[in-house]
Amino acid sequence: MLARLVPELDQVAARAAEAARRALDEGPDALPAASAPLLDITAEAHAAWPVRLFAS
Repeated sequence: MLARLVPELDQVAARAAEAARRALDEGPDALPAASAPLLDITAEAHAAWPVRLFAS
């Protein structure tokens, strides 16, 4: 399975390397945001709160 994904993995790695090079010059705002990991982190933290902000 991984062997079949090599072309896509190479593309992802190349895009990540290019973004890292740009971030050195332009700062962290140059990094792509294909996902929102901070939302996942805060959702996990919210799930552990004894009081909910919203109830469903």
